[in-house]
Amino acid sequence: MRIATAAIIARIVTITLLLAPWTAAQTANQPKSESYSFRGQVIDAATGRPRPDVDVQLEIDYNIPVAPPTKPDANGRFVFTGLKIGRYSLIAKLGNSRIPFGELPSGEFLTVPVGPEDEGTPVIFRLAPETAIEGTIRDPQGVPIPRAIVGLGKNAWQGGQVVVSGVAQEERRAL
Repeated sequence: MRIATAAIIARIVTITLLLAPWTAAQTANQPKSESYSFRGQVIDAATGRPRPDVDVQLEIDYNIPVAPPTKPDANGRFVFTGLKIGRYSLIAKLGNSRIPFGELPSGEFLTVPVGPEDEGTPVIFRLAPETAIEGTIRDPQGVPIPRAIVGLGKNAWQGGQVVVSGVAQEERRAL
């Protein structure tokens, strides 16, 4: 009985030793579930001062959040963790306004990379100072127009035509 038990144990040890390299190779070939972080700082573009008063959001395609919004610290710094490799839209939210990071002349916005090469490289998000336009809308004779609807937009050349963005469709006629 002892000889049979010893033979069985020897066979188990042999099989285990033979399978060990195969098991290690299988484990090495499995995709890694690594996660990465993204760091940045929000500052006022005019003064260079930190902007801790905004919420910062990372999104896919400018509308699908990949993490809960975060509030920068007193120095305007923020961090997102647990992210997959990819490119994300960085959005600052101030009240009801969504301010995307890095507008290009084409009207598109930059995306920020997340991955092993980007770890520890912070992005500086420079927010333009808030502005306001005030005044009285008057008709051609100079008479004030009560309850006038005013829209503010920007013209962009797109697909061979001028497109006004930032203004509701029904208000474009009045501009």
